[in-house]
Amino acid sequence: MSKIKILDLANKLGVERKELLSKAQEFGIPAKSTTKTLSDAEVLKLENFYKKSDTSEVVGKDESEVEAKVSKTTEIPEKKKTKFSIL
Repeated sequence: MSKIKILDLANKLGVERKELLSKAQEFGIPAKSTTKTLSDAEVLKLENFYKKSDTSEVVGKDESEVEAKVSKTTEIPEKKKTKFSIL
């Protein structure tokens, strides 16, 4: 990997620059502005954090949608009543 700035990584991950800057500071990365160049290890830390949080949000939404679709398709339709029923 090559060196990348916080602002470029924020664009790549689809997050706000200030949010990524504050998260970098929480991880102990000495950054005062979004033009700070990150090392490979620092980039990996931040990418892993945002990838984990993104997948948990997506999985949670998909599961609820799937459950709703399954419950609709598993309903048993009532039998039609005809004029000529035997019983």
